[in-house]
Amino acid sequence: MSNFNGHRNGGYVASILIIGAGILLSNMNLIKLTYVQIAACGLSTFLFALFPDIDTKSTPSKYFYGGLIVVLSVMFYYKMHIAAHIISIIALVPQITKHRGFFHNKLTGLLIPAYSFLLVYFNYIDIQFAIPLYVAGVTGYYTHLLLDHM
Repeated sequence: MSNFNGHRNGGYVASILIIGAGILLSNMNLIKLTYVQIAACGLSTFLFALFPDIDTKSTPSKYFYGGLIVVLSVMFYYKMHIAAHIISIIALVPQITKHRGFFHNKLTGLLIPAYSFLLVYFNYIDIQFAIPLYVAGVTGYYTHLLLDHM
């Protein structure tokens, strides 16, 4: 079981790998992402590496909700109100669950990052960005779960 430092450092490493992969794949013309989209994938990886522990008042929850303020502010600026509501609801659910319950589950690690496909549904992003964003979220989530089992 990892502590905050382990999850934070694991999130940094996973984020760097996702950003590097995004840059490499974009330069090879295998995916079409802007540098802002690649950075968003890196941020998603890092936040999801902390996400399973936000069901307690902890340092990871402070980082997560601090990052969430930035994400929601950007969404407000771009008038992405429906998406901001969806992400806010997802972010609030851990506050009504028990620790190491629903959010420390492999299936949850596949389901919650799928919010990116809701963003496609509401025409906020295209599928070419949603898929890497989903992969980034799952990578971060599973990084957390892996570190908990070590």
